Amino acid sequence: MRVRDVFKTAVELGYRRRWMAVIVALALGGSIFEGIGLGIFLPILEFMSKEGDIATLTESSQLWRYLIEVSDFIGVPVNLATLLLVAFLSILARQAFVYANLVYRARVQHAFLAQVRQLAFRRFLNVRLAYSEKMKLGEMVNELVNELGRMVSVFIGATAFAGYTILMGVYGVMMWLISPNMTLICIVVFALSGLVLSKVLKKLRPTGAAFTLSNQNYADFLIGRLRSIRLIRLSGSEAAETDAIDALTETQRVQAVKLMEILARGNTLIEPIVLGVALVLFYLAGNAFGLGMERVLIFFVILVRLLPIAREMALNAQTILSTLPAMELVHRRLSELKAHADGGTGTEPFPALKSGISLQDVSVIYDTRQSTPALSGVSVDIPAGRMTAIVGPSGAGKSTLIDLLPRLRPRSGGDVLFDGVSIDRINPVQLRQGISYVPQEARIFDLSPAEHISYGFPSASRADIEAAAKTANAHEFIIQLENGYDTKLGDGAPTLSGGQKQRLDLARALVRRAPILILDEPTSDLDAESEALVVDALIRTRDEDGTTVIIIGHRLSMVANCDRIIVLSDGKVDACGTHSDLMTANGWYAKAFRQQEGLSANSA
Repeated sequence: MRVRDVFKTAVELGYRRRWMAVIVALALGGSIFEGIGLGIFLPILEFMSKEGDIATLTESSQLWRYLIEVSDFIGVPVNLATLLLVAFLSILARQAFVYANLVYRARVQHAFLAQVRQLAFRRFLNVRLAYSEKMKLGEMVNELVNELGRMVSVFIGATAFAGYTILMGVYGVMMWLISPNMTLICIVVFALSGLVLSKVLKKLRPTGAAFTLSNQNYADFLIGRLRSIRLIRLSGSEAAETDAIDALTETQRVQAVKLMEILARGNTLIEPIVLGVALVLFYLAGNAFGLGMERVLIFFVILVRLLPIAREMALNAQTILSTLPAMELVHRRLSELKAHADGGTGTEPFPALKSGISLQDVSVIYDTRQSTPALSGVSVDIPAGRMTAIVGPSGAGKSTLIDLLPRLRPRSGGDVLFDGVSIDRINPVQLRQGISYVPQEARIFDLSPAEHISYGFPSASRADIEAAAKTANAHEFIIQLENGYDTKLGDGAPTLSGGQKQRLDLARALVRRAPILILDEPTSDLDAESEALVVDALIRTRDEDGTTVIIIGHRLSMVANCDRIIVLSDGKVDACGTHSDLMTANGWYAKAFRQQEGLSANSA
């Protein structure tokens, strides 16, 4: 990405042109009043040197003739007090503009930062499942926390650079009016200095890219290890992980120091250049150009005022160049999230699901480079108001089939019908609202049981919450917590058992009273007693509410109670029927069931 693309990218991400215009306008206002405030000191010094002889001053200076004309027009006499008052008021006005500019820039920076973070999160929530599964969580966190802040500083810095350019222009005009020859010398010297400085700044971009990469690697490593503390402790790999994080932090440190070293070189070059030019010009002003002391003094005051401005401009240029890699990284991520957005565009309402779900010759291919599809020509019916299980060996396509129902994955072929209506015609928001989902491992945030059960369904009353908990056989253990339904559980609810977490999560799914309930291996990690409680809850949900229950099951003792069992193998339907039908057929299901029962009997 080139520097000139900065504003184009900013506008694409929602940076408002009004923000830019206001910042530049405030900078212009401050520049004008600063120019007046400094420029007025020339007539002040001349007035003092001529002891107030306005006639002499008017004859010798076009500037004084302008001042007298303005004075006559507004009816204010020209004297020392008036000139000093104008200088003071101009500086006050300049400071007011500077304050307004600083405050407005800060508001714009944080408003834009929040806006882009919200945009990134919204796009992430709407991204296709296939993309999110491949994405490294640590990289995403780093981009939204660290790199995004650096990216926003590029935009604000570029806008501020425009303001400083205006101020430089105002000072340049003033210097030209005082002495064109000295101004030309300044322009030539500063241009040559800029070329020297640009060679130093060229190193900023690759160094900034290396620093950004080190941040990415650190965040990705840290997030992964924070989520795996149990594995690390039980594997005895604390020392190895500590060495790894030490290496990553050392890389971060080295790259950060390199970046600061380059920035320091740029900063240290500016002041000597400006001061050197000032000394040369001081010599030439009297010996070569014959300027009066008043004009020499004002010229050098302006030149000294240019010093912090030149430094700020250089700092802004350095910031832009060093953070361009962060901007490219975040912009690329946002573009990818947009490109991989879920493309559901149906408009019809979700049907009441009176007859059921029908998959017709459905195929799914994750990667066109793979010869084996995840699903191939699957045609099967899931009746409404019944409990259907989907079983099969690992890799058979069970989860893929389930992901098709809420349109989390695209189909490669075939169709999915809800009461005869194609899934492509159904509004995707309403479709997902009609499906409650319970994952294999309950995902519980730092919420209370009441908050977790109502998650995604904020309109649920306390009575609704408790009724769902009772149906899920979770009410009894919830009321025994310290504050009952209002007890904070902590991230992941570490104080609850696996069975309690699963029943709590089942209550979350039940409170919505959605017509479809999908459970992904709900009892894989539960003991027999917890499994029986979950199965009982599902049967009551089916019988009392007429809910269509769909279960992915590895533990076949649980699915034996289902009304219909679909067996998948290698992405195809291998068998379909009741538990008795499949046991009689003596296929994969019967063999797997007997094997699991045998293992259970032996373990008992």
